[in-house]
Amino acid sequence: MGRDGKPTYLVQIRLTGKPSVAKTFERRTDAKEWAAKTEAEMRRSRALGGRRTVAEAIDHYSPGEVPPS
Repeated sequence: MGRDGKPTYLVQIRLTGKPSVAKTFERRTDAKEWAAKTEAEMRRSRALGGRRTVAEAIDHYSPGEVPPS
C-alpha cells in the first residue's frame, strides 16, 4: 500500500548476469507493461552480449565470407 492507502504494485526483474531492476506502480496494467518491455530489453541485450551498435550486431551475426561457387 502506498502512503495514501491505495494499493501499489512492485515489479522486480532479476536475470542472471544482469543487475536487478525494480519499479513501483499505482496501476497493475502499467506494472505488467513495464515488466514485459524491460525484461525483453534485458534479454535482447544479453543475447547480443551487452550493448552494441547495429553494425556490431550485424558483424556478430553474419556468416563469414562465402567461398565462390
